[in-house]
Amino acid sequence: MKNFKKIIKYVGLICLLMIVTSVSVSAATGNVAYSTYYDGERAVIYFIGDNPGFYHVGGSLSWRNNNPGNLRWASSQIGSNNNFAIFKSYSDGYNAMKNLVFGTYGSKTIAEMIEIYAPSSENDTENYISFVESRTGMDRNTVLNSMNSTQQNSLLDVMITHEGYFPGTIVYTDIMLD
Repeated sequence: MKNFKKIIKYVGLICLLMIVTSVSVSAATGNVAYSTYYDGERAVIYFIGDNPGFYHVGGSLSWRNNNPGNLRWASSQIGSNNNFAIFKSYSDGYNAMKNLVFGTYGSKTIAEMIEIYAPSSENDTENYISFVESRTGMDRNTVLNSMNSTQQNSLLDVMITHEGYFPGTIVYTDIMLD
């Protein structure tokens, strides 16, 4: 809470309009990320290590969160935003997605995995499966652990596309956490 009050103090001093919607701290690393607004646009502000803060402004939720797969939770996350994990970097988010898809769901088929990953209560699951089939050229009954690395990368890239990943703008600041 002390650091949160300092963030609000600094933001007030530089006259940025910010509405904080969630705050999370990775205690082991000191990394902080939370959702906010920057000049009226949705944003996530990151404080990584002892470096000044920076914003991910605009773009998709998955880009702002460094979460290309729109994961709800992962042990490597440093925050959350609208019930989706925030990761320190794109590569952390990508690796969490890869571990979930090929580690947790590795013995399942593409269709079985997507039915769990993007349940019909929240998604058009059949459309998702068809999208993956058409873009990868792989059948819905392909077992994930049977894929070679090229096929795995193709599957993840197509899933990231389907999840709506697109970049916004990175804004660097001189705001520091003590």
